[in-house]
Amino acid sequence: MPRFQLRRSSALGGNSFRGVLRTDGDMTRKLKKADQQFLKRLGNKVRKTILEDMRYSSLDAFALAHHDEIAKGTLYEICDGSRDMKLSTLRGLSRALGITVQNLIQGG
Repeated sequence: MPRFQLRRSSALGGNSFRGVLRTDGDMTRKLKKADQQFLKRLGNKVRKTILEDMRYSSLDAFALAHHDEIAKGTLYEICDGSRDMKLSTLRGLSRALGITVQNLIQGG
């Protein structure tokens, strides 16, 4: 039976916790390959939008300007394609980018 476990997250200096879904044998549930590829493409699109289209000098500069919409650590995980986000995170990111959720995930 799957169980939920808290783990210390290294993304924010080890001072935050993240829930991890565990399965029998204490293995972390992996995303399907197609989902991993989608998250990579989405992350690349977000990075390109911030750095090229919006002309921010860095992801840090964007995160500072939009800290009320998206946390810096979350932004980096999204851009790396390692973050499977909640809908609320996706909505906050789309607001910070000034585009709709549909446009954000389309082609992602």
